Amino acid sequence: MIEFGQPLALWGGLAVALPILAHMAYRRISEKYFFPSLRFLTPTTIPRSGKKRPSDWFLLLIRILLFFCIVMILADPYWTAADSQIHSGIDREKHIHLIDCSASMKGWGAWLEAKREVLKKLENKSVDHALLAHDSNGVRFLSFGSSKDELESTLSALKPLYRKLSPSVLFKRLRNILEKNKASVKVHIYSDFQVSDWQDVQADFTEFGVDLSLVPVGHGENLWSSRTGNRAIVDARVVPGKGGKARIWTVVRNWDDNATPVQLSLFAGGGKRETLNLTLPARGTEQAQFSLPADGFTTATIHLDNNDSFSADNNRSLWLLPPPSRGFAFRSKGNLDTSDQAEKEFLQAVMESVGDGIWNRWAERRSDEQVDCLLLPGFSDWVEDGETMAELKDHLQAGGIALLTPGEPYASMNQTLRDSDLMNFSFNRLLKTEFRMDPYRIEALPDESPISSVFAGDSARDLYLTKIRKFLLLREWDENLECPLYDRENRPLVLIRNFPSGGRLVFLCFRLLPDWTDLPTRNSFLPLLVELCGLANDDLADHQRNEIFCGEMITQKGESFMAEVPGLYRFGDKKITVHPLLSESMPEVLSEHEVFESLNGSRSSSESLEGEFFLAGHTPRNYQSLWMWFALAAGVLLIVETMLSSPNNRSAPTVKTVKS
Repeated sequence: MIEFGQPLALWGGLAVALPILAHMAYRRISEKYFFPSLRFLTPTTIPRSGKKRPSDWFLLLIRILLFFCIVMILADPYWTAADSQIHSGIDREKHIHLIDCSASMKGWGAWLEAKREVLKKLENKSVDHALLAHDSNGVRFLSFGSSKDELESTLSALKPLYRKLSPSVLFKRLRNILEKNKASVKVHIYSDFQVSDWQDVQADFTEFGVDLSLVPVGHGENLWSSRTGNRAIVDARVVPGKGGKARIWTVVRNWDDNATPVQLSLFAGGGKRETLNLTLPARGTEQAQFSLPADGFTTATIHLDNNDSFSADNNRSLWLLPPPSRGFAFRSKGNLDTSDQAEKEFLQAVMESVGDGIWNRWAERRSDEQVDCLLLPGFSDWVEDGETMAELKDHLQAGGIALLTPGEPYASMNQTLRDSDLMNFSFNRLLKTEFRMDPYRIEALPDESPISSVFAGDSARDLYLTKIRKFLLLREWDENLECPLYDRENRPLVLIRNFPSGGRLVFLCFRLLPDWTDLPTRNSFLPLLVELCGLANDDLADHQRNEIFCGEMITQKGESFMAEVPGLYRFGDKKITVHPLLSESMPEVLSEHEVFESLNGSRSSSESLEGEFFLAGHTPRNYQSLWMWFALAAGVLLIVETMLSSPNNRSAPTVKTVKS
């Protein structure tokens, strides 16, 4: 039978009246006869012509058919065949059960509903079933023809995963499966269709003639509407307090439209230590604070006592002891002159002031200890003596940070960097300002620069007034080097190389000394150095971080740790905090129409938990578009209409002369 993708376009069929009106309004020009005299003509009465009738019936029919074809093209017609026609013969129906295993399925009863619906459909023994879902090792596919026991066993072993899972990965695998199965396949999708998981989904299965069956779970009685009843602990931090106390600060979020009272409890040392009562505003947040003896406990957990629809976000665990300080170390030549010593002392004071001195600390380490940052002021060919160059390379390959400033002789310094394959650049000379009143200035940072977000307002003004009195004038540099800082004549002041391991090598074209620049005396210096070297916690490589989210991985000394469940863990000598994904706590879901749009308008059916279809056509269909046939017919009719209505086929008015 014929169906239409855009049935409202059929109202355009009223336009068929246009050619009819045009034909009725058309008047044929009468032939003219010239008489020398009218005296011999007998007067007669002109009879009434009655109702006006169209002329050129064949041309009118062609034009009506042309308008009909145009309307059909706009209405997007297609031919549907019932599944009984498709599978008439020995082929069995094939059904794929695609299951969303994202963390949000743990809430609102979604997971139990999904398993119940899958088990219900597995009772149908007249079709071949397949199972497609995520598991802890990736995508899991149980092929067609698997036994019922095997399908049920696999289903019982599946569980929602805490990590971020995009359905797009499943749809890519589904596409590969459909390409190998030429027969028509029906796909059942079991999901809560949460916005945060589905908003980026784009898939197209129209070419396979697949029938999509959406099975919304966890929606309650109001299908395809945002869910309610969830509160979550969205953030928690530990900061040092007064009197030997550790202050624990937390934020609680309410997603409901009504204000909700909640109770928070703090657990430490195996027991409940404190309880607070809060009233969360409608769709808002509220803060709470606890305190504990700083040296009395190592860990603590904040618990939201009230039961809600999604319990996975009701806990936050924290390490109460400050993390170990991050280490830095200097590597320098044996005999330091006055300038080298001054620069070293200045950088030492800078590194110790990067953190807060209590919770985020930097401390200088011995030469035999592992460090996060190596500082090499006055870098030159002296690094080739001993093991300094080998240590620097190993440090960068292990994901560490290194900061270099140029040292004499500059040509040897440049050659050492090029021979070691760390940085490939060349320079002309040491550029000096001739007058102290005419220094070089730092160029304004472009908006897309990652450093520009740090400097704004007074901070930017302070940065751009910095004096650069001399620096190495670079001529050219390798394409794998970044230049985040230029002077106002577009000459680079800093080169950065990022290594695949996460290591970062920063080379300053100037030294941090008063006769080179006044940057160290300005307030903008410390945040600039932090951003260039990536010394902030958020800029750390994965193996250096202590706080990660579910689904992330960190490595250390060749070993890896995958964060699968929120909580506190020890990995080597590190204390790791794993946080849940806040995006999985959001109750908003996509509408049915938006899900179909994300699947590129596939001819789909959607069913409720009771098996009733929301869209017409609940029988699996095979779809064949017909618009190309109507387009071809319209083209032929247009050619015929053009030939019939051309001036050559119209008889021109003739003039006759009648002789008397």
